[in-house]
Amino acid sequence: MKKIFFTLLFLIVLISAYLGFSFYSSVIAKQKLLTLIEQVNVDLSENKHIPPNLSISLNHRELENNLLSSQHRIIVSIVPKSELNLPSNQQNLKRYNLDLTIESGPFPTSNLVQFDFTPLLSKYTLEIPPSVFDRAFLNRPADIARTDPIAVMTFSSSFNRNISVSGNFLPFEYSQPKMPIKFNGGNVNFSISAHDIISNLTMNLEDVDIKLNSPWIPSGHIIDAIVSQSNISPRHHFKFSSFSFKYLANPAHNDFNLGDKELNITNFKFNISKYPILGMDNFELKQNEIQRENITEIENALLLDNLIIYGLNFGSGDLTFISLHRSFQDAINFYTNAFNFIVSEESNRTTINPDPSIDSFLASLESIFRSLEDNPGYQISPLNWRNSQGEITINSEVLFASNLSYNSSNNTTSPYKNINVFHLDIAAAKGVLPQLITHIDQIMGIEESVAMSKNSQLVDNNIGLLVNSGVIMLNDNTVRFTFSYANNSYVLNGIPYSRNQILEFISLVSLRQSGLLSPANLIKLNGYIAEQTRSN
Repeated sequence: MKKIFFTLLFLIVLISAYLGFSFYSSVIAKQKLLTLIEQVNVDLSENKHIPPNLSISLNHRELENNLLSSQHRIIVSIVPKSELNLPSNQQNLKRYNLDLTIESGPFPTSNLVQFDFTPLLSKYTLEIPPSVFDRAFLNRPADIARTDPIAVMTFSSSFNRNISVSGNFLPFEYSQPKMPIKFNGGNVNFSISAHDIISNLTMNLEDVDIKLNSPWIPSGHIIDAIVSQSNISPRHHFKFSSFSFKYLANPAHNDFNLGDKELNITNFKFNISKYPILGMDNFELKQNEIQRENITEIENALLLDNLIIYGLNFGSGDLTFISLHRSFQDAINFYTNAFNFIVSEESNRTTINPDPSIDSFLASLESIFRSLEDNPGYQISPLNWRNSQGEITINSEVLFASNLSYNSSNNTTSPYKNINVFHLDIAAAKGVLPQLITHIDQIMGIEESVAMSKNSQLVDNNIGLLVNSGVIMLNDNTVRFTFSYANNSYVLNGIPYSRNQILEFISLVSLRQSGLLSPANLIKLNGYIAEQTRSN
């Protein structure tokens, strides 16, 4: 009997110690969590990499706290500062929240390096407010869309403190006529070592298929972006090991031949040195290799959310130019108002008279592209625009093949005609350029005085760079660009190039403009120009 009594007493003491340790661990974990959140918020408020018009903060709510476990909710809020003084119900229209629920419990040991709590089971959902989708998210009413997540992640861990995460992005559709999007969903798997959570994070993103079908893409063409694999490797280097971006021409429409375009990016890395999960500090972008295509502009890699692609099909090959824009609205405004590539029926030949209006000038360019497909040949003689600073003159000629293009690789005939001859000659007084660029900026919503000040300096700073790169010529304050394609040969500013040289030249120049050109490729680019100049 005595033995049983001491056994029971020992069990009671053991259970009490276990519960006490569990409660103590939960209290310590909560305190550590609150301290961490406070420090992160201080750093976020002082971080110069965050756009000045945004407020980003972490908020904590304790959902449950008992002897065995505690649940904490962390909300990452991104709100325009202009909305901060509005009532909360109005703020939600533009607020983006990332909710993370953490459940902590007793620890097997107390020697964790970074965090004094071990997540046992946790889920977070990324929610997009219904106002963003104009009551069209999942084709359901806004009150349902408000709580319907597009991503669900499940966290789990074992006592060796290796936290594995698996989850899936749920399919959704955005059915607004101006920008319909279909997202087919995908799976995410990654693991974290709690011993060194800041420096050992791996992630795999698999089978994500995003399809975009929009009227501002020519006649219902489809953009198809596929990420087949990506990972975050040790020391916070994010790497796309395979990323493809395809522009699929819709054969159901008789469009100007853009064909099927594909962008492959390999070894695309960025480095985040302070907060690998938040990605807010010391942002570094590294570009090792871009295959086949040309990226023309990278303003701020943290803010890129859209790719717009356009191109021409030359002979049996293609030259494709890709523009990266800061937002959907920027891209829509720019391409809709300035260079609309959607083809419509026009007269066989159009002569455009000089017009002092920039709007008329841009509309003239639009009409050129509208009439290309129906014409065996097209010539502008000339297209110009002038103001007090000088004149812009464009001479161009396009001749199509008489037969439809044929693809020998898959034995199919395209509904499009290839371009046999293409000539473009642009001459502009240097003083005209800032005003023209400013007008295009105004179309994109930038105030005229701000745009004019920026563009005057932009033109001055970049003219020399573009001349040295061989992109333009400058003579007596007149900027000139010439490009010709005929009989499978290319001539840029009087210098002949092979097709491969032209493709690589465009890519290298574009990388130089965006600041991503490596020293080796810079030497290669300058070598191209010097070699071709000597030979001619």
